[in-house]
Amino acid sequence: MKRFGLSALAVAALSFNACVPDYLETNNSQVILRITKVSSESGEDEEEGDFLLSDIVPVFNDNAIITVQVVPKNPTIEANSPFNDVMIERYEVRYFRSDGHNQEGVDVPFRITGPLGTLIPVNAEGDIAFVVVRHSAKLEPPLRNLRTVTNLGTGGGLDILTVNADITLHGRTTRGEGVTASARLQITFADFADDTQASTTVATSSTTTTTTTLSPQRTVN
Repeated sequence: MKRFGLSALAVAALSFNACVPDYLETNNSQVILRITKVSSESGEDEEEGDFLLSDIVPVFNDNAIITVQVVPKNPTIEANSPFNDVMIERYEVRYFRSDGHNQEGVDVPFRITGPLGTLIPVNAEGDIAFVVVRHSAKLEPPLRNLRTVTNLGTGGGLDILTVNADITLHGRTTRGEGVTASARLQITFADFADDTQASTTVATSSTTTTTTTLSPQRTVN
């Protein structure tokens, strides 16, 4: 009976460990860093949206805005201590394609990292803005290869590259415990035609020049 009791306790312990949610094991802090919304802001026209249409010409950086929350892992206890506040220290953006072609600098832009310095109190939320596509990425392959040069200049290409940006935020509680959170943003890169370029194209194509050459007349005596 004693052996049976020990075995039952061992099985119960293993079952309890198997039921622990992943978010409780991702960090040793008493809080969870959670992303509730990701939106984009085009660098050229500052248009916001849930996805990003990134024009590679002219060269502007594009931004992302992330809304984050800091919530206690155990909601039944009082966790409003300032020691559970989270300072967001840095971010990382990795680009990947759904077809599996993910070589950086060939198929997708190089990943980027950058510093941040936003404090999110526990049981509160805040917005964080950062660069999701840098200027330099549009001057390097594969984005540079999307440019189209015509007799009117650059613009209006037909090549399109759609990637997903895997965004990871890294933070630390006041106690010094590390926390992370991840989200994704869809980005479509292209050399989109501007309104001025389109109107110029229409005006040029509708203009016709006719040249008439007169032959010299002979004089008959």
